[in-house]
Amino acid sequence: MNCGRSAVLTSRPMRRFLAPLLAALALSGTAFAVGPKKVNEYKAPELSDEEREAQAQSRKNKVHTWTDDADEPEKPFPWMFVGLAGLAFLTAIPFALKAYRQSADELGAIEEANAAQTPQPTGAPPPPRRKPPTAPPPARG
Repeated sequence: MNCGRSAVLTSRPMRRFLAPLLAALALSGTAFAVGPKKVNEYKAPELSDEEREAQAQSRKNKVHTWTDDADEPEKPFPWMFVGLAGLAFLTAIPFALKAYRQSADELGAIEEANAAQTPQPTGAPPPPRRKPPTAPPPARG
């Protein structure tokens, strides 16, 4: 088996990436050969005192001086929002109570049906109703 350098360069995956690799090397070599570009220093134009003052005045925010003098009006308490929210809650309470009662009755009927299917010793009172466990019991092995 051919394991030399030529075998690596002529392998199928390497042939696919050899041309872009050589092109990247050639372009980066020419970029380093040219060297960095020289940056010209920026010289600000000479301005007279009047021109500087005119530029400073034009840069000022005209709205800022107006907002300093203006008083912000106080926002009133949102009584309409509070009233509508309260009305919505009062409207929803009867429906929520009805749904809660129906689901509690259905769950009670299911528990009673399950209790009726379990065999009870004769003469023994039925076991007291318990709340369902929150966590599953540990597995016994």
